[in-house]
Amino acid sequence: MIEKKIEQVFMKIAGIQYLRAIAALAVVVAHAAGTASFDKYFGSEAVFFDFWTHGWLGVQLFFVISGFIIVVSSFSAGNGTPTKSFMHFLTARAGRILPMMWLAIVSFAVMRWFARGALEPIPYLNAFFLLPFGEYDPKQIWTLRHEAIFYLVFGFSFLLNPRMRPVFLVWVAVPVVVYAVPSIGSNWGTTVLGQSLGNVFAVHNVFFGAGALIGYVYVRRPDVIERLARSPARHVVSMPALVSLFCLVVLSSMTRETFDQVVLLSLIAFSATVLMCTIELTKVNRIAYYLGNASFSIYLFHPHIESTLLSILAAVAPDLNVNVVVALVSAAAVAGGAVIYSFVERPITRSVGRVTLARFRPVQAE
Repeated sequence: MIEKKIEQVFMKIAGIQYLRAIAALAVVVAHAAGTASFDKYFGSEAVFFDFWTHGWLGVQLFFVISGFIIVVSSFSAGNGTPTKSFMHFLTARAGRILPMMWLAIVSFAVMRWFARGALEPIPYLNAFFLLPFGEYDPKQIWTLRHEAIFYLVFGFSFLLNPRMRPVFLVWVAVPVVVYAVPSIGSNWGTTVLGQSLGNVFAVHNVFFGAGALIGYVYVRRPDVIERLARSPARHVVSMPALVSLFCLVVLSSMTRETFDQVVLLSLIAFSATVLMCTIELTKVNRIAYYLGNASFSIYLFHPHIESTLLSILAAVAPDLNVNVVVALVSAAAVAGGAVIYSFVERPITRSVGRVTLARFRPVQAE
């Protein structure tokens, strides 16, 4: 079965799963530290506050990883032949993303309703349908909007009509032009069309493109990966070393003067790190690998857990040290996301996967 083969591939390159775990943990801690500082909770900043809140860079790392994974899971190694049709690809992606995303949105809306007695439905509807404009609730769903755009552009360019591959290059390149000529982006405005253009041609495209390029190298140039595996880089592909690298990127980004500089720094650093993590490991860190697999549920549901726990702690222990609060809330969010992954996401993903495989067959078999 093609899905089992894909899992075997990613078990080999377990370092990619380590990076997914690091990205998810960074976002969890960033949100815990930032939210705990709100006046309605504890109203003070944890030690190293700026460092923790820069964990939002985990999102940029997620985008590079996503570009890599989509290419590797869509093409056969060596000859680069597509393993999925356009519709198979979109159906598989929708089945992988939408059920858990919808569950996160609906459950968050229910929580808000009980907590506040009312809610504004439009941001939830925007998020539910991944519209390319408008505000989202819960906030973290905005990243899936960019994932969905990436899937559509990639599928159209590489699977539906390979002659349209330049479309993908244009999609990646336009944000660079926009950054070079800021007046272009400002002219898009805040209308529905302007917001849609801003999201379709967002700077995040460059991160997806970088990941896709690394995936192409992995699929078509195994000799490059073999040389990398014989280099000193192989010693970096461990969870402690990768955490240290991510922390160095965060510390370096804190000294950058502009957002553009942060984007360039993280793009280069994360692309190099993902490339290093294509090395096959002789020994797999099972805990890190598991957290990488659970990263989607951790990312989707950590705001539910963090906001609930912060409300409880602020009510029953308002004098609790904010550093302890951030640690407790972060740990609870990771643990809760892992439980959701094991008992909700995995069964749903397997069920949806069986339906998808029953309907579609690998392209080679057609």
